[in-house]
Amino acid sequence: MSFTADFHKYVAEAWLAPTELPFAAAFSWQSSGQTPVGATGVIQQDWYTCNPTGREWGYDPAKDGVQAANFTALPGNPQAQLEERMIFFPDPQAAGHALDQIAADFTACKTVTSLPGFGMEGIELVRLNKTATIGGGFAYLHTARRFDGTRGNGVGHWGTDAHEYFVQRGNVLVLISLFAQGAAGGNAMDVTTMDTTILQQTADHLDTAYAG
Repeated sequence: MSFTADFHKYVAEAWLAPTELPFAAAFSWQSSGQTPVGATGVIQQDWYTCNPTGREWGYDPAKDGVQAANFTALPGNPQAQLEERMIFFPDPQAAGHALDQIAADFTACKTVTSLPGFGMEGIELVRLNKTATIGGGFAYLHTARRFDGTRGNGVGHWGTDAHEYFVQRGNVLVLISLFAQGAAGGNAMDVTTMDTTILQQTADHLDTAYAG
């Protein structure tokens, strides 16, 4: 659907509920409780694992509004963090271009890369796998493991597991970034069977909120 939403206005129906977020049963997501407020001037920095340094994919911090909601897992194991971010572009065409550029960035990422370990960590395998696709959306899982299958140091500062979701509807692009570090991530991050549902729910929330 095509629409042009106003980033100055918070619309609750546009957002996933905590129970709808990825791996909600495993992480029991707790919200900060703050209502996302639209703002410009937000710099795009490490918004997703395959984002090349300095590339803005058409995003203009001075003009394009951003709203974001942050969540954390309950104290104890597993530990993880999640952010649902909405970027409001001038029009649907600009938002679609941004999604296309993100898709190209992930395609350009190396699927399997060997990295030197630290101390007794040994060598890690960094794997990138697309887990789901819908019209105007896709999801990826980025993991770091030692050769024996145990968890390594991680993919940069993203943790050993980074699960990412991207959905575009109208002039809005949603980025959902979930990451965990070390063994605290548990095995839940490897379960991808619900990713198509999560992508579709994200799209449905946007359509209900802004397209009517």
